[in-house]
Amino acid sequence: YEVLSDEGARQAYNARLETALADEEDDYTGEPLSKWMPSIRPAMAKNKDPAEDRAVFVDENTCIGCKQCVWHAPACFRIEPDHGRSRVYAQWLNDEDELQSATNSCPVSCI
Repeated sequence: YEVLSDEGARQAYNARLETALADEEDDYTGEPLSKWMPSIRPAMAKNKDPAEDRAVFVDENTCIGCKQCVWHAPACFRIEPDHGRSRVYAQWLNDEDELQSATNSCPVSCI
């Protein structure tokens, strides 16, 4: 009631609500979009430990589409065509040094 009776707080709430509703409309399922190569095709995975459970993810809302990650680890990262942002295509298709280089090269720290 406190939020709804304050005009500024209500406007902020409505803006957040609109954003949340728009996110629902973009078919977000919560399912990972990247492939887990150590189990799908172990011979292609560049991780040294077969029990590896670390993964790389991109915050696509923060990504500015600079392509630094794609240049450093091109097998792992791809540019998503609809919004021009980076996305992890498959886990561990590049070795750890290349993945770390891609992470370090991101100007907005979204990896």
